[in-house]
Amino acid sequence: MEKSRLFFIDNLRTLLIALVISQHLSVTYGGVGGWYYYDGEPDQMSGIVLTIHNAINQSCFMGFLFLISGYFTAGSYDRKGPWKFIKSRLLRLSIPWIFYFLFINPIIVYVLQIKVNGHDGSIWRFFTSHFSRLYIADGPVWFLEALLIFTLFYSLWRALAKPPPSADRENAWIPGNPAIAVTALALGIITFSVRLWRPLGWGFAPLNLQLPFFPQYICLFILGTIAYRYDWFQCIPEATGKFWLGVAVVFIVI
Repeated sequence: MEKSRLFFIDNLRTLLIALVISQHLSVTYGGVGGWYYYDGEPDQMSGIVLTIHNAINQSCFMGFLFLISGYFTAGSYDRKGPWKFIKSRLLRLSIPWIFYFLFINPIIVYVLQIKVNGHDGSIWRFFTSHFSRLYIADGPVWFLEALLIFTLFYSLWRALAKPPPSADRENAWIPGNPAIAVTALALGIITFSVRLWRPLGWGFAPLNLQLPFFPQYICLFILGTIAYRYDWFQCIPEATGKFWLGVAVVFIVI
């Protein structure tokens, strides 16, 4: 049977990738955040506007990507089975991660050291120093690393748990506004608690994972796997989406 393509997911992913690019451009020109290069000192107004942009963007765009990843992880596992699934994910996620770590990231850092900091040492000395650090996931490939970890945990859970029942999608429970509100409130409380322990800016150095954001990422990845099982993406009423869009706009404005 030919699989139907979810074009709205393609459109959403395109939008999210554009937001990823705009986030890092914003950091480059004055928004708060970490990135390879900063283009001088921004004026006060630019810094405020770009930081507001980054705060709103950061509150949702990566969580959306993990939500979509969870959705397709569950479907891929069902179609391929455990071993073929794990093999395909290892190839698709670890190869670009390793290539970026070994080649792309060091070259970017080396060029910036020369252009920005006036580095005049040999390239071999630089690379020796660079690879002596603990970081193994500099730059944007932290997402591949995190997704690989989530995927392996999901595979372990599927191996240990009972096979999921065949979902009755026609009679499946669809989360309404109260359930969404409770989930959002609980996630907010958990995130706040984690950030009291590990505030924004704190990262686990060897893996370059900023744990203050991970309650949202973990929650939405899990919800993505459930959304696949019960076809939530296509069953949640349009009115629900419009209501929560309005709520989001209100919270952004105030």
